[in-house]
Amino acid sequence: MAADPASVAQAHAVAAAMRAMGYPDAHVADDAVRATRALVLVSPSTATVQRSDLQWLVGQRGYETFVQLFVFAAGGFSAQSMQYGQHMDVALFTLDPAGRVAAQSPAAHRMSARRAGQTTVVTPPADRSRWWKRRS
Repeated sequence: MAADPASVAQAHAVAAAMRAMGYPDAHVADDAVRATRALVLVSPSTATVQRSDLQWLVGQRGYETFVQLFVFAAGGFSAQSMQYGQHMDVALFTLDPAGRVAAQSPAAHRMSARRAGQTTVVTPPADRSRWWKRRS
């Protein structure tokens, strides 16, 4: 069965967005977006993504926590799925018919910052004393 041309176009747009976010091998195969170190769920329908959809994706990852989870949804996300996505560090993006993506979760904003070429600066704590040293 052939896929809907609009959903195939959206899948190619998602793959392009993922390549821009640092996943150079993101591609469309068998009507799905695939990339190393990432699991991707693309929901081209206008149905709202529910928490159970995210739980399924997290279950697919298993113990491989180095794998980043992405969800691209044309219909948006329920409040419970947003909360669960934030808790499980899932990158949630909305997807419009033109193929543009918009970040909806902290993980998605982090990935989008990579897309824009921004870098995250980690500053060490101000107090550099060794807490394990015995003080007299």
